[in-house]
Amino acid sequence: MSIKSISYRLLLLVCTAILSLASCGKISEIRPTSFELESLAPKGLYSVAVDFKLGIHNPAMQIALSDIFAEVMLDGKVVGNLSLAPFVMEAKSDNVYDMNALVALNKGFSIINLLPMMKDPESLKNAYVNVKVKATLKNGLSKNLEWKEIPVEKLLKLAE
Repeated sequence: MSIKSISYRLLLLVCTAILSLASCGKISEIRPTSFELESLAPKGLYSVAVDFKLGIHNPAMQIALSDIFAEVMLDGKVVGNLSLAPFVMEAKSDNVYDMNALVALNKGFSIINLLPMMKDPESLKNAYVNVKVKATLKNGLSKNLEWKEIPVEKLLKLAE
């Protein structure tokens, strides 16, 4: 499994987690419908800029997502952080959105250090993701949402 493949999957998983905002009403029916990588550009050895298109089925109201942040943990240590540019999901729509993300690795981890992990999925058994996002409805009501210790192994299976 290549870094590119893992990057695609991690982005899709973060977006999927963001889109499962609640378990009631039409909001629970929001789901990603497509994912297309536009560009993946290393920014030195410690970060990667990612531009992609994400299709979203949204049968609910308009929701603006901001302060989108994911922390990737391995064996209790922060490997890196993913931040995603804010965007608005249009109400009752099936749209494709242009998205921009930055993946920044913490000191002690580099793209080169992570290559062996990408080839051995077993090494991801102790990897988790913590996700935070601010969701704002059109009427201005907002809520900070957070998901903790989502197993990367489970998320990778969902993205297949």
